[in-house]
Amino acid sequence: MKTYRSPKIEVRSDTLAGRGVIARADIAKDEIVAIKAGNIITRDDLQQATAEAGDMALQIDDDFYLAPQNPDEVEDMSVFINHSCDPNVGFRGQVVYVYRPGLAVTRIAGALRGLFFHLYQEQVSARISL
Repeated sequence: MKTYRSPKIEVRSDTLAGRGVIARADIAKDEIVAIKAGNIITRDDLQQATAEAGDMALQIDDDFYLAPQNPDEVEDMSVFINHSCDPNVGFRGQVVYVYRPGLAVTRIAGALRGLFFHLYQEQVSARISL
């Protein structure tokens, strides 16, 4: 099981948060930039998964999450798009991240743009998309 990442994005380890995602090429409005993969775990399992693999879970319903459960799964199951209060990535459904150019665009260097989502979007998407 592996998270899909568009060939137009790149995970880098030189961002403020440790790891993050930048756009390597132009991305169209509502174009898919990532689709999250992971083990389906319950709220009861979340604390152990976070202790083992870090805070990489995505809530998909009130009591369910997609998450890696050990360090070996983190690379394949994580998206690495960081949080911002000025996001340029939104959600379509629970696990599809899409580019929203009407939102803020953060330039890192030249044409490279950082991609960010807002935590509130994640919580709302999980509840209204079902």
